[in-house]
Amino acid sequence: MTTEELLSCLESVRRSGRGWMARCPAHADRTPSLSITAGDDGRILLHDFGGCPTAEIVKALGLAISDLFQSQNLPPQLIRDAKRQRVQKLRQREAEYHRAGLLSDAVREAESLIEASRGISVARWSNERLARELDRLADAYGLIEQEMVDGQRI
Repeated sequence: MTTEELLSCLESVRRSGRGWMARCPAHADRTPSLSITAGDDGRILLHDFGGCPTAEIVKALGLAISDLFQSQNLPPQLIRDAKRQRVQKLRQREAEYHRAGLLSDAVREAESLIEASRGISVARWSNERLARELDRLADAYGLIEQEMVDGQRI
């Protein structure tokens, strides 16, 4: 099914940004709440801001989820490229989340190190250990300073 064919099955269709808005056929929609977008790889993307799941929307239209995928009419290279791009974006997002999590873990560890260093007696430490611990403490303070803007944690 093409996007145009799907739009012809809907009511109160209007252009909106990169796609269209229409009344959702799965619930008593007074104003358009269903977003319809054509994906680069031939998929038809649906999102109902009223909360109806895609499965209910296509069922109300007498369709199946598979009708939203036009991939059988697209060249295999285009499908592979679109899939590769989706996987690449997913990996980038995961890497960003991972980095953010590691940074937050490092800040927590730095705060713990600073708190634990208060009141420690270093009289019996070797010069090497003292230098190592002071370096760790300086790194912890530096990390926390990087996280501060105008005295507020970002």
